[in-house]
Amino acid sequence: MPKVTIQDVLAVKTANVQATYSASPKHARSESVVVVNPTNSLRVVGASKRFINPEIYDFTLATCYSIDGGRSWIESAPLALGHDTFGRPWGGISDPALTWDSQGNVFLVALPFAPNDGPAHSIAVYKSVDGGASWSAPNVIHSGSDDKQWTAGDLSPSSPFFGNVYAVWDVGHALCFARTTDHGATWKGAGNKSIAETVLADDSFSPEISVGPDGAIYIVYWNRYSSTTTKSVKLVKSTDGGDTFSAPIVVAEGITDLEAVLPEKAGWHHFPGNTFRVLTIATGCIGLNNALVVAWADGREIVGVSDVTPGFHVSRIYYRRSPDGGTTWEGAASGQPLLARVEDHRAHYFHPQIISAPDGRIGCAFYELGYKTGKDNLLRFLIDVKLAASLDGGQTFSLLRTVNTLPWDPAVGAPLVHGQSGLTFIGEYFGLDASSLGFTLLWTDTRTGMQELFSATLAVEKEYRVEGDLGGIIFGGVDVDAGGWIVLPNGKIKKVPPHEPAIDILRLLDVYESAKGIEDHAERTNVQREALKSIERIIQRALHR
Repeated sequence: MPKVTIQDVLAVKTANVQATYSASPKHARSESVVVVNPTNSLRVVGASKRFINPEIYDFTLATCYSIDGGRSWIESAPLALGHDTFGRPWGGISDPALTWDSQGNVFLVALPFAPNDGPAHSIAVYKSVDGGASWSAPNVIHSGSDDKQWTAGDLSPSSPFFGNVYAVWDVGHALCFARTTDHGATWKGAGNKSIAETVLADDSFSPEISVGPDGAIYIVYWNRYSSTTTKSVKLVKSTDGGDTFSAPIVVAEGITDLEAVLPEKAGWHHFPGNTFRVLTIATGCIGLNNALVVAWADGREIVGVSDVTPGFHVSRIYYRRSPDGGTTWEGAASGQPLLARVEDHRAHYFHPQIISAPDGRIGCAFYELGYKTGKDNLLRFLIDVKLAASLDGGQTFSLLRTVNTLPWDPAVGAPLVHGQSGLTFIGEYFGLDASSLGFTLLWTDTRTGMQELFSATLAVEKEYRVEGDLGGIIFGGVDVDAGGWIVLPNGKIKKVPPHEPAIDILRLLDVYESAKGIEDHAERTNVQREALKSIERIIQRALHR
């Protein structure tokens, strides 16, 4: 009698596509972002730092785009550079942040800096009306000691502020805010204030902004420079489109930022045995039913304790959840581990990025650093890209998958931070977005011998396992590479190319037929119903493409 089991898995839909191709090994790519068009998930835009001279930390930003859901990528036209208030040409632009608006425009909020990486920074906005293929001249909306900007658009048609685009950044420790209600034609601050007059908090570091289905704005940040001894992750919120904001709300306290426990060089911290800089940054997302989830890298856990060693701190991803948009918070005040179990207790998990999909599922991507075997079969510190997913609005993260097919070496082709020998750079975040197709990632990878960008898309799907002869006959030869010859039940042979939807449909038809052998009527009906629903979803996606 055939046996059918069903479980949710993170299925790879588009695997490890190289997104950038650089003519020179000096053109290292890092600190990436990615956004998927909410009305056309085949249109994807990415951005990152692109180095010119990595030995002296000389770089600018570059973008790329996809018109087929990330199966292939095209390099965009170069971004134009402007001049500062003194008429000096910019040395470059940094810290990419991207969002779409309701009219299909893409906004890149960038950080111009003075020549020779000088201290004069400002906030500039680039706009693309052709899906990231080309960009406008920069529009400088603020000048000062700016840093660490982020952006988000209100993309929910049910929101009263549908189409607004918001930006946040730090000026020193001040949390600054700007918005456009006319698709980038003009920018203003909160209420009737100018951008220069708008300050939402005085202890901010690296704010991140997201917008809920009802139009509420959520800004999370880590109060890295707080004058008090208690460090915390905080939140400010607006329910009126950015006219007013709440006072800062403590999301989590009693946490251990990585800078408190890791070795330091030239003012930057790094993992033992590695040279790339790393720090704690908060990331947040708002999903269905006002489920708010905030995550960060935390160094509180200690491993390797014995009679001869005191042990060492490892980085883990911690998070905290609010079921009501930040009014109340669940669990311990210091948060809880994202993963209930880790495979390698000595590995470091860091650089979390978190996002909510349209169906309410939440994904958290992060890097895992540990001793791994590379393509040369040598064991050393390498990085895997991980994606964890929650099916219950962030209450638990029950699914986990390694995204990259080969671990990458952070020491390969890494630029020197501000030209400092022995201190390298792989970026302080990487790209994650969600759409009807699933979770799309864009990360730095060195498998080509230098820092390039790679992408992948994963989706939560039902996995059906059938024990019996029928499954073996139909799918012999195709399970490994998703392509090959299929022997159909009628004895005919059909060739199926890689990524052909017919593969998944045939697998589900096999499940449907095999379920006829299940004696329990309710279980048999449930299996067949789920199989038919999955076939319908596959057909809809195929027609959409």
